[in-house]
Amino acid sequence: MVNKAVIEILGSREMKPFTADSEKEEIQEKDIFKHLFIWAVLMDRRELAMLFWKKEDKDFICSALYASALAKRLSENPIAGEHTDQLVALWASHRFYEDLAYSVMTEMYWKDNSLARQLLVTEVKRYNSTTVFEISEKFALMKFIGHAACQTKLNKIWKGHIFSETSTLKIVTAAFIPILIMQIVRIKDNRSAQNVSNMTPQQTTESWRNRMRKLYYFYNSPVIKFVFSLLAYMAMLVIFSMFVLTDLYPIPEKNPSVMEYMVIAWAVTTLTEEIRQALGIKQVSWNLMTWFSFWTFYEIVMYSLFITSVLLRLTLSANDFFHARMVYSLTLGLFIINSMQFFLVSKHIGPKVIMIGKMSF
Repeated sequence: MVNKAVIEILGSREMKPFTADSEKEEIQEKDIFKHLFIWAVLMDRRELAMLFWKKEDKDFICSALYASALAKRLSENPIAGEHTDQLVALWASHRFYEDLAYSVMTEMYWKDNSLARQLLVTEVKRYNSTTVFEISEKFALMKFIGHAACQTKLNKIWKGHIFSETSTLKIVTAAFIPILIMQIVRIKDNRSAQNVSNMTPQQTTESWRNRMRKLYYFYNSPVIKFVFSLLAYMAMLVIFSMFVLTDLYPIPEKNPSVMEYMVIAWAVTTLTEEIRQALGIKQVSWNLMTWFSFWTFYEIVMYSLFITSVLLRLTLSANDFFHARMVYSLTLGLFIINSMQFFLVSKHIGPKVIMIGKMSF
C-alpha cells in the first residue's frame, strides 16, 4: 500500500521505495524503520519522522531527500491547496528535510570530499536503485543541487577528462586547435618526462596511443558535444532562414533546393534523436502533465508544424502557396526560439529562460 501511495504521489513507478519482492512478503525487520519513516512523512509528523530517520543505519541523505520530494509533491496537490495550513506545513517539511540532507552532505564533504561526490551517483539499493542526483534533479531540489559537492561533481561530469580548472574559452579554442588538447586532458601515463627523448619503439607506440586517447576523451566529453551541437544548430538555422527568405517557390516553378533538403534531413535526424531519448528515459512519469514539460510540449508543436510545412509545400498550387510560406516562416520562428534551450546551462541566461518558459503557461 505504501508503494502504491508513493507511486501516485511522485508520479513515477521507478521511485517506489520498496522492491517488487518485498510487496509479496511480510515486512522484514531491516525495513521496519524505513516503513515507519515514510509513513510519518506522508502523515506530516516531522518529529516521528526524525526519530525513525535516526534509527536507520545508512542512506541518511537519500532518505532525507526522498522525504523532501514526498512533502513537496503533497504540498503541490490541488487538494492541499484548499487547506492553507496543511499546504504551509507540508512546504515547511519539504524545506526541513532538504536542509537536513544539505547539512549531512556538508559534514561528509568536509571530512572526505571525494567520497561525498561519489555518493551522489551511487545507486541506493534500498530505494529501488535510484541515486541522490536522480531524486534531486527529478523533483527540483535546487538548494541541495547548489551544494558545493553537487556542483563540483556536475563540473567533473560536464568536462569529462578535461582538467576542472580549464576555462570554457580554452576548451572551445582547443576544439578547433587540437594541439592544445594534449595540455588540458588528463589520463594515466606512467612515462617519465626525462625519458621522452630516449623512448623505445614500444614506448613510442604507447605515446601515440595516449595522444589518441586524449583526443577521444576530449571530443567525447559532454561540454564539447554541447559546443558542436550548438554550432551545428546555429548553422542550420542560417540555412533554414536563407531558403525560406530567398529560395521557397512552388514545385511547378522550381524544384526544392539543396538547402531545403539539408534542413529536412536535419529535422528528421533531430526528431529521431528526440524520439530515441524519450523511449530511453528510465523514469517515465505516470502523470502526463509532469512528463510533458514545457520544452517537450513545445518541440511536439514545432515538429508538427514542420511536417505540416513540408506537406503544404509539396501539395499547394502556386495560387495558394503563400500558406506554405506562412507556415514555414512560423516554423522557422519556433526553431529559433527553441535555441534558447542551449542557454539553460548559462549561469546568467539559464534562470531567465526558465522564467520565460513558466510564464508561457
